[in-house]
Amino acid sequence: MEYMEVDLKQERFVQDQEAGTAVFLPSREDSYDRLQDEEYIQFAMDELTPEAIVVRREEIRLLWIALRQLEPEEYDLIQSLYFRGMSERKLSKQTGIPQQTINDRRRRAIDRLKVFLKNN
Repeated sequence: MEYMEVDLKQERFVQDQEAGTAVFLPSREDSYDRLQDEEYIQFAMDELTPEAIVVRREEIRLLWIALRQLEPEEYDLIQSLYFRGMSERKLSKQTGIPQQTINDRRRRAIDRLKVFLKNN
């Protein structure tokens, strides 16, 4: 009984007098909360769950529907910045539109997308 209560359940330091070191021995009995802590993850899943896959697909489907609701100029802007990976500066040079104007249009388009996604 003493082994179960003391050796397994208690964290403690063990000091080696000859080597002059101390070793921390963690408790070998874990709580559910500690097992859920990120640094103590023992059985992490590398794969998405079927539910997460379905949710992700639905989010992507709704995003494409929302993108189709944008004006053609807004859609092209979002395509250039997010899907083609262009920077606002590069797009500004290519189109002749000031970078601040591009930034403002991007922000308005993103706000419209957020409103659509929030309502659906």
